[in-house]
Amino acid sequence: MKIHYPALGALLLVALAPAADAQDEKPAGQTYATPQAVWDAAQAAQKKQEFTKFVNCFAPQAQKEMAIGLAFSALSQQAAARGDEKLRTQFKAILDALNKHGLTDEVGKKVNLRPGDAKEAEKVHAELAGLIKNPAGVAADLMNAYSKTEPFNRKPPEGPTPQLTDVKIDGDKAKGTTVVKVGEREVRLPAEFVKVGGGWKLSPQPQQAPPPKPAGGPGR
Repeated sequence: MKIHYPALGALLLVALAPAADAQDEKPAGQTYATPQAVWDAAQAAQKKQEFTKFVNCFAPQAQKEMAIGLAFSALSQQAAARGDEKLRTQFKAILDALNKHGLTDEVGKKVNLRPGDAKEAEKVHAELAGLIKNPAGVAADLMNAYSKTEPFNRKPPEGPTPQLTDVKIDGDKAKGTTVVKVGEREVRLPAEFVKVGGGWKLSPQPQQAPPPKPAGGPGR
């Protein structure tokens, strides 16, 4: 299962997020009888760009981290569009989604979009977590907005379909392996699940992010 963020800064925030273990909240949307069932549902929803259904395949904590990562990226587009009518038009769907969830331009101006180190990134992560009141809605709406916005909506060539294997259930948690064939080579990645609300949801752990770029370096 891949979730693509439009900026590396978002990946940094997700990497510094707490592990998605505790699931005290009631999950939104449908729950699934098995890890394989929720895996299949997420794959199908992602392929069809059914973003609300896709997001609801994830556990509440994972939805929060998804929303934070996407919001961080979207605020970068918001910042770039300030004073640029052409970009405001190009990024309209993204800006509208931010405004819908209270992440207006005035709010965005106060967010540090270039954290220089892990400590600063943790602070930004906590700030965005406090600003986002409806994580599932933010994540789904921003995914939908990016799907309508150039150049973010350019689809990569159709690749091999990932497969879920070796699922092992341990109480309310489960682990498996995502297998993707790339030519003659197999790429194997962990897949994690948690049972909430009587059914299974995807619960990916934070990813390892690359170190932030130095101030003034490429990409500024």
